[in-house]
Amino acid sequence: MYGMADLRELAREDKLSNGDSAEKAKLLDLPIPASNVFRVYSQNLDILNASLGESNTKLYGSAIESLIKSSNLSVGRKDIVIFDDANTEEELVYGLAVNDSKKRIDVAFRGSVTKRDAKQNFKALFSDIPNPVKSETGALTPETIGIHQGFRGTSTLCLS
Repeated sequence: MYGMADLRELAREDKLSNGDSAEKAKLLDLPIPASNVFRVYSQNLDILNASLGESNTKLYGSAIESLIKSSNLSVGRKDIVIFDDANTEEELVYGLAVNDSKKRIDVAFRGSVTKRDAKQNFKALFSDIPNPVKSETGALTPETIGIHQGFRGTSTLCLS
């Protein structure tokens, strides 16, 4: 999440690939194929090292490689269909990726960065909510599920 948000910020600032608008679009126009993230990262290592530091660039590279491997791109395609990082200092950063070949949807949230994030984390009690997949999963599925109150408050704001 951090790496993707940082890459997109550099794209918005026209710092990647000498401000090439086609490169910028590869990270800012949704949906974003996972292969685009790897390609832009690989082609901008010098810029990333200078902007983010070598250790962060390596860390992000490792995360991107994991994204590519988990996508199993030889079988299908993984697209990042939602990525909200418009106000990273004040709001939750989250993304949603779809892998059609694996019939899988991944939802990811950035860890705590802002005071608001930390405040939500302290809401550690769980509350019961109706199970949103009860009707599709059968009789053995519980009627309700427990959800972290801090996550519930944040997820309701960003996913509603």
